[in-house]
Amino acid sequence: MNSEGGNEEAYRKLRWILDNADAGFFFITAPHRQQRQIADLHKSPRIACYDYSPAGEAYSYYALSDWADTHRDADALFVLNMQVALQQEKNLIDFNMSRDMLAQKDRAWFFFMSKDVEHRLSTFAHDIYSYVRMKVHFQAEEEKEPKEPEMQGSHDRLNVQKATAILEQYKELEARHMSLSLYDTPDNQLLSAAMTLDDIAELYKNCARYDDSLRLYDKVLQIRKKVLGDEHPDTATTYNNIAGIYDSQGAGVVCQELQGIASAWGDASEYKYC
Repeated sequence: MNSEGGNEEAYRKLRWILDNADAGFFFITAPHRQQRQIADLHKSPRIACYDYSPAGEAYSYYALSDWADTHRDADALFVLNMQVALQQEKNLIDFNMSRDMLAQKDRAWFFFMSKDVEHRLSTFAHDIYSYVRMKVHFQAEEEKEPKEPEMQGSHDRLNVQKATAILEQYKELEARHMSLSLYDTPDNQLLSAAMTLDDIAELYKNCARYDDSLRLYDKVLQIRKKVLGDEHPDTATTYNNIAGIYDSQGAGVVCQELQGIASAWGDASEYKYC
């Protein structure tokens, strides 16, 4: 099976950059779960990898700089899950303010992030783009071209089987994240857990396990409302995801109410349920 899926051009572009670039900033946009897969496919002694997701830490120039200094022999520095490190506006500003110091290290920095965080960077930290030499976008699974009609039924069944198998592997992780206290857990750890729970909730939705999906989305909403506030785009997206569950169950009135909240705090064109 082709592990590159519908992203052949993006992989070719990334390989070209790795083969030809010596220094600068490169932005790689990809979904949370996909970033590690991309990094693993390019695993090499010449590439060092730093992942913000496991610890859920906020961006710190000094931590990143110290890590880079311990990998002086690496030709490329992969920094994964910047969306975890840049959850709050302060983190975006810190990243932007450290651009000169990072650039002075004369290294090839590959910053991996979700598409929405790249958009927020362009809004709140646009100065950093003067150092960005190239951007590469990897499609999410839902953006890929659909299978031929005669194969779609078996393809859907395969997706459900695959999602069910992944959910089985995530059982302990789900339970651990669901048990986190909103008030005794560091904010960035909560936000990292919310991102994982959001992924698992999507898998439940794909398996038509809507009650389980809503249970997880409710925890994600609680976390994002507490840490990010009601008007943050990620909170609005969570409302929209919950609206999508109710829409799938035919609860149009509830769906419209939730979508109204999402649209009030985000770009209304992004919320298309109901």
